[in-house]
Amino acid sequence: MSFFSIKMSDYSKEVKSRYISPFCYILAIVALSNSFIYAVKFKSKSLGLYCFLSACAALLVPIFKRFINFHIFLANYVVLVFLACVLSLTLYTGGIFSNPIWWLGTIPLVATFLMNAFFGVIWFVIILINFVIILCLGHYEMLPPNVLLNVTAEGRMVVSFLFNASLITILCILADLIRDKAFLEKEDLKLKAFQLNQMAALGKLASGVAHEINNPLTVLRGAQLRIERMIAEEREIDKAMLTEYMTKIQRNILRIQDVTALMRTISEKSTDRTISEVQFQKLLSDVVQMLSKEINIADVNVEISYPKEEIYFKGIYTEIFQAFFNIIENAIYELNEAPLNNRKIFIQLEKDSHNIIVLIQDNGRGISPQIRDHIFDPFVTTKNFGVGKGLGLSFSYNVFTSNGGSLELLDTNSGSTFKVTLPGI
Repeated sequence: MSFFSIKMSDYSKEVKSRYISPFCYILAIVALSNSFIYAVKFKSKSLGLYCFLSACAALLVPIFKRFINFHIFLANYVVLVFLACVLSLTLYTGGIFSNPIWWLGTIPLVATFLMNAFFGVIWFVIILINFVIILCLGHYEMLPPNVLLNVTAEGRMVVSFLFNASLITILCILADLIRDKAFLEKEDLKLKAFQLNQMAALGKLASGVAHEINNPLTVLRGAQLRIERMIAEEREIDKAMLTEYMTKIQRNILRIQDVTALMRTISEKSTDRTISEVQFQKLLSDVVQMLSKEINIADVNVEISYPKEEIYFKGIYTEIFQAFFNIIENAIYELNEAPLNNRKIFIQLEKDSHNIIVLIQDNGRGISPQIRDHIFDPFVTTKNFGVGKGLGLSFSYNVFTSNGGSLELLDTNSGSTFKVTLPGI
């Protein structure tokens, strides 16, 4: 979202709307106290009445909020009430030479706090127009009588300073609370996204493991039936064929052992949240192996380029594994619409003097320009409705950045290329 835009995100509206009522209560208290001072001490019934009406108008906002769910309207109404109160004080205390005229400078601050920069600029223009009007009224001697003629300049300065300092302090405190709350809610969202992603990954992992084990079990079952048939037939057993069957049995048993060993590794590491050395070649190979079912079904050709030297990274194994799993799985999905004989994923691992770099490139349909800038935001997905939740790349981005690295979507003429950068050991 651009800086100078009238639009506000739903999250920003929700957070800032919580502080409209507290600000209105503060404004009402200030206006009521001024109403009492001006009406009793300075015998200015008109100014006291204006301040009292401003307090009443401010107190109506919490009531309006129950019936009007339009943040921009309520926020502008609050700023308008504040402006009316300041203008009444300015007009009755000397116009351009009054101290309350400095309070006009806080109105754009309030508008920006309750809304955004666009409204801050708009209200800045409005107070400039009001400043010119007050200047003209003073020039032609059309201002109301000054009710503070007998008050010292020092007293007016003290009141003006305390008011401005108090208001700015309150707004800064509230802004700090908004920032802290936004950070906590973002962390909570990241945790929920991680949990949802883990649940989805668990289902995919279980499906992949079932596929990896069922295939060799089918071969084992077939070899068993053929050996039983050979034994049941009343003829000499073909030792060459029996050796062939035993070789198949041994090869598929080893395949099942590899799958279960990988699952045991992931299971053990999933409970270990400590930072340890991760061997990158092995990790990427494990990811591709876990996705072998999807790779075979989609008829994708995966090419991997590794350097000769072993590359290590210090991090949490399961998080790094899951992050790469998400990226490669998305690449497989993006190839569904590519020609069957031209579905390729290229994974390149390299290391320079400081960083580990992994490029994951596919020749699929690519990512549209409309969502490229938001591709790492939660719940943004290029998959069809109901297929993806838009949490995979967001999770991967958070994992890599929290580990001191980065995840980028590179500009390419075709397909998609993701670049992962992590600090090397």
